[in-house]
Amino acid sequence: MDETENAAETKPKRKRGRQQRVWGNGAAAEVAKAVQQTGITLEQLLAFARELKAPDPEEAAKKAAEKAHAAESRRQMVQMAKDYEAQIAQRQMDCRHVKENGRSAVVGQVHSDGLVHPLCQRCQKAFTPRKPTHEEMPTGLQTV
Repeated sequence: MDETENAAETKPKRKRGRQQRVWGNGAAAEVAKAVQQTGITLEQLLAFARELKAPDPEEAAKKAAEKAHAAESRRQMVQMAKDYEAQIAQRQMDCRHVKENGRSAVVGQVHSDGLVHPLCQRCQKAFTPRKPTHEEMPTGLQTV
């Protein structure tokens, strides 16, 4: 055998997959050494780390205020939407569906489904679609 074959045989094969970290090198080893020297338990070290990660009281208060403001804003938006829908419903109930000249304000269009979809021009109320009569087709639709 020559040297290249020898080197290939002695070279360790690498295992595929994720390698585990060992406490034997780098910053982790220094932390482990410091923990052993001071006598701090792992639970104490973890509690200290959690305490460092916790936000200070000012930041926590600011975050709580932002959360409360967002909740109030959402509540107001929902209330505004409900008020708007109630206003539309009231306007449609109060509408007589008649123009100033006494003629009907309800018009309609025949859609591809063969039904006429009536709509008030004043309050925009959409009525239940229905099949138009033969008399209504050539002259346009005047209902109510």
